[in-house]
Amino acid sequence: MNPLLRNAVVSIQLGILDYGDKDPRRLASAVRNLYAGILLLCKERLRQLSPVGSNDVLIYRQKRPVRDDDGSVHFEGHGKETVSRREIMQTFKELSLNVDLSPLNRLSEIRNSIEHHHLSGTPTRLVQEAIAHSMTIIRAVIVNELGQRPAVLLEQGTWDTILQEASFYDELKKECRSTFARIKWGNQERKEASNILECPECAVALIRNVDDNARHYQELNLACSACGASVDWDETFASALERYLEDTLWFESHMAAREGGDSVVEHCPDCGRETFLTGRRECVYCDFSMKGMSCSICDEPLTVDDYDYDSRGMCSYHQHQFGKDD
Repeated sequence: MNPLLRNAVVSIQLGILDYGDKDPRRLASAVRNLYAGILLLCKERLRQLSPVGSNDVLIYRQKRPVRDDDGSVHFEGHGKETVSRREIMQTFKELSLNVDLSPLNRLSEIRNSIEHHHLSGTPTRLVQEAIAHSMTIIRAVIVNELGQRPAVLLEQGTWDTILQEASFYDELKKECRSTFARIKWGNQERKEASNILECPECAVALIRNVDDNARHYQELNLACSACGASVDWDETFASALERYLEDTLWFESHMAAREGGDSVVEHCPDCGRETFLTGRRECVYCDFSMKGMSCSICDEPLTVDDYDYDSRGMCSYHQHQFGKDD
């Protein structure tokens, strides 16, 4: 077994051992080890896909060109720093690997919450959530990309614990989701964001609606199933929607920035949240829309910057010209 893969397996096994200890002081270690193990697992797949003689180029952040004896050029991995979570996700996507790495974003949030924030109670539910997200990635990488069986690679006891805890958390999640069954969200983004609502007290994503009469998303009365805290609707939902857009549109945003295109998501001129979709010219949080807003002189569509600048119905160019005439 390659040392990188061995380290991945050991890290995941240690994470489950830390969780099984039930000592609150070791729960943070459980999440850290699971997160690290998954990153190593992904890097192992990138190592396998790196061309022969490239010094495992796909797992290193720095790459340098090397001229071969025949005059051709190839890239080799250089330095000691390996790729980050975002870089791993980008490479997996660009290579069209059969793994959904989006749960890595939530795993990173859980790790940060459990390490750096004061959370109410013992964060057992939060670690169970981490295990549930870990399970989906671990199974996909090992089965779809490494061509192995999780129960064999990780050993049966470790894999059984992962499946058991993930299944328990998923049942709790389904119970919470059922309380939103009759809610009208107004758009798909709000509906999807409701899946990742998290408690501001304990950081667990087990939020439920406690008002059976609610039918519209603004009528919801939220509480945490893990710690029992009441949850402020506006702030919690707006934050979840911003995270959802960041997590689902990060690749498009990265490509737009790299190619000099317009931002995919901008702050809304009306509510101030990072929830204005430039392609649709509308905010998916407050429904503010710039559809039909165009320059009164050249008829070009107005941008968010134009609107923020108090353009008097003009694009930035004609606003500038208007200012010069003053």
